[in-house]
Amino acid sequence: MTYADCPDSLPVGADPGNWICDNIVIGGGTMTIGSIEQPLTKPISMTVQSGFDPATGETRNIFVKMRSQQETVPGGVLGDTCYIGSKSEPVKLNLEGDNDTLKWYDDSIGMTMNDTSFAKMLPFGLPRNLRPGS
Repeated sequence: MTYADCPDSLPVGADPGNWICDNIVIGGGTMTIGSIEQPLTKPISMTVQSGFDPATGETRNIFVKMRSQQETVPGGVLGDTCYIGSKSEPVKLNLEGDNDTLKWYDDSIGMTMNDTSFAKMLPFGLPRNLRPGS
């Protein structure tokens, strides 16, 4: 883990005493993308900047960077040579934490995160007969 992904600046008007930058490791769970329920079998590390919104006073969680290893999509939905995202064109998410779902456990926390702006991507390596317009 590294703090190198932490931003050099805060939102305009933010009090530095009320903001932190954390590294969070997600050790398991699921991610839902459309109708695909993706089990998370490899750790995902996330850099999150958290503090109080200077305009509203509400807690804000800004998800700065997310890193993970490749995961296999269950049921062979994409096949062996088809994938979503690459090193040169990674999947980019704009995650927002739902503070109402925050749960504290003995040694961890849980929260639902959503990205309502996620753009659908075409998979790489999709066979020609399955490409749009074919």
